[in-house]
Amino acid sequence: MDLFGTLSCLFLWRLASPLPGGPPIATSVTEAEAATLRRLARGGRVIEFGAAMGYSTVVMALVATHVTTVDPHTGIPGSLPTLLRNLQAYGVRDRVTVVTATSQAFCRDTSQIADADLVFIDGDHSYEAALHDLRCAASLVVPGGAIAIHDYARIGTVNRAVADWTSTRPQVVDSMAVFSPAPALAAVPGFGFPLGRPRNPLAADLSVWLVCGDAEEMG
Repeated sequence: MDLFGTLSCLFLWRLASPLPGGPPIATSVTEAEAATLRRLARGGRVIEFGAAMGYSTVVMALVATHVTTVDPHTGIPGSLPTLLRNLQAYGVRDRVTVVTATSQAFCRDTSQIADADLVFIDGDHSYEAALHDLRCAASLVVPGGAIAIHDYARIGTVNRAVADWTSTRPQVVDSMAVFSPAPALAAVPGFGFPLGRPRNPLAADLSVWLVCGDAEEMG
């Protein structure tokens, strides 16, 4: 990434507390997006692709019955111990399973079953990775459950992946696309994840503003 992209990426981040008076956590998730995640996660089981320092993880774990967060923690130095400290600080460590792996490795695990009420995607923002994560998410979410993907309205590769995955138009909250309920898509033979539908010509085709890293950690 060039200097302009790096600086632009940094300007998207802020310090925010999931609860008033709690320790601040670095995040690119806005207040409106956090409120939406909180609503979708309440009382349910959540899978998250991309945790970074754990802001979105904590936001959802405070109201969910359980959160499984998947991130290799190779992109941001110190992100894994910071995530664990934040989970402990907010009293949600016992409700969160931390999986230190890529979403590709997680989704290859044939023991995964469709029991998530919400899948939140905020990992690798390349087109291929975002499309993979959407397909995997659709195989993990229960009927009537929700899928949310961050940076849909900010990063062109994510926008294009969504458009190629489904013709269903999402609700957009700041930069986050929300499908609630998630669209029902046909499974890909030999792959197990739903096949993206032909690209929606009405979908916005945003230019790539920036891609902040090539690993999961974006939360």
